[in-house]
Amino acid sequence: MAYAVRQFLLRAEFFLCVSFLTLVILASLSLQGQYGQPTATADNQNQRESPVWYNVTAADSIRNLTTSCLKKCEYLVRYSFNNLTNFPTEEECARRTPIGHYYTCAIVGNGGILRDSGCGREIDHNEFVIRINDSPFKTFEQDVGQKVNLTVVNSVSLRRIQTTDNGTRKLNYSQWLLSRNNSILSYLLPRHEMLKIWNAEIKKLDLNITTTYSMHRTTHQVTRLWNDTLKASKGLPTAGLCTFSLATTFCDVITLYGFYPFKHDVHNRTLRYNYYSKKSVKHNINKSKVHNFFRENNLFKSLYNLGAIMMVTDFCT
Repeated sequence: MAYAVRQFLLRAEFFLCVSFLTLVILASLSLQGQYGQPTATADNQNQRESPVWYNVTAADSIRNLTTSCLKKCEYLVRYSFNNLTNFPTEEECARRTPIGHYYTCAIVGNGGILRDSGCGREIDHNEFVIRINDSPFKTFEQDVGQKVNLTVVNSVSLRRIQTTDNGTRKLNYSQWLLSRNNSILSYLLPRHEMLKIWNAEIKKLDLNITTTYSMHRTTHQVTRLWNDTLKASKGLPTAGLCTFSLATTFCDVITLYGFYPFKHDVHNRTLRYNYYSKKSVKHNINKSKVHNFFRENNLFKSLYNLGAIMMVTDFCT
């Protein structure tokens, strides 16, 4: 009986936050002016000088509502915590997660738009830098930086630690884990057996890495959230959209790098699918039957238009 009541309350809470999120975003879009011309406001709460593009009202509205749907102490839970309740006290919630609250956050995607961008220094200047999956940054520091506070990984990335038939690993995880030392690794889904292997490797290498997992299937919640608002994601959301959705709950000023699904940039450069790969955008985007990169891009552009986020899709100065 108690379980049924809890599930009912969780569903009611979710649909309530989705309904409000729909109204806030659509109303804000109807009031917004030209694309790229958001309303500049002062950030009195943080008593810091806000970027001229930053619309604190739009950002706070989205953050307040996504926080009610995606609580970080349920979606970014320390691996050592188990058998958790869905309604923790504020004190318990703080103990569950290593994530605090940050003023400036960079979310670094893996798009080929970052190759030769020169954005590394700008990315590293952020208070909190979030990276996605097992993307490398060694030899690419000038374009993608080298600072990392949080890496969000999905099931595909997690499986790379498994051995192949000939006994060799698909990825040199020891080297990759070394590059993530003194940071947080977060798995988007509930506890997974491979997390034990991850933690054993971290212990073996004597690294200072905190691992987290989600009590719920993040992809499902994010899909329902954005589909019921702007129909932004048809199919499974990308790790990028999941990461962004979570980041809105603990970041104030968010800048996206490497979120660009198109074949050519504004300078008509032909882009690669990833900044570190040789495959073309066209080859991979058309091949995908799981994600809708272009609808997600439209969502990000609408939020950029509000001044809620910044999207970097050109060279950094």
